[in-house]
Order: sequence, then structure tokens, then C-alpha cells
Amino acid sequence: MYLGYYGFSAIHSFMVLSVRAVHTIMGNRRTITYILDDGQKVTSKQLAKELGVTNSAANNRLKRSTDPVKVFAPYNKAKGGKPRGRQPKAEKLLPYEDEMLKLALKTI
Repeated sequence: MYLGYYGFSAIHSFMVLSVRAVHTIMGNRRTITYILDDGQKVTSKQLAKELGVTNSAANNRLKRSTDPVKVFAPYNKAKGGKPRGRQPKAEKLLPYEDEMLKLALKTI
């Protein structure tokens, strides 16, 4: 039975996709396990899940340091990283609401 080019392509893609979904090696193939100074083994996915940061941020931490204190330090907004989502705008004080301006006008 001749299926033609498109028939063969459909069967081939179905077989390849089903093998990739079931095969256990494909998911673990590119996962790098980092060994910290205290002998603990950690992947970037595990670290990202534990700290609540992105995989990229966890990967950068693991590449830069093997010290567990630095790697597992809690996320600090002040030290970097872009906030996700829409951020509220800072409220502007009107000149007559500023306490220092009121104080300055009282002394005049």
C-alpha cells in the first residue's frame, strides 16, 4: 500500500512524537546536576522551585557559585532582577502636601 509523501510524513511524525513523549532519557538528557561544596547535588529546576525564581536565575546562581549559602540565599528584589507583570506607579506628592514645603512656607 502506497501512502504517498504526506501519509508517510504523518505516520513518521506520530511515531517520533510518541517516542519522545514516552522516552525517559529525553527529559533528563540536558539536565545538569551541580555538586555544591557540602556534597549536595542540585539541578537548576530544583533550585528554581525551592526559591521561587526562574530557571534562568537558578542556573546563573549555580554557575557563579558552589557555596550553598550563596546558592540558597533568598531572592532579594533590591539586588537585581526585573519585576514580573504590571507594577503600580509611585504616587506623586502635590507641592502643598509635602511636609518640608509646609515647614519652609511657615518660616517665611
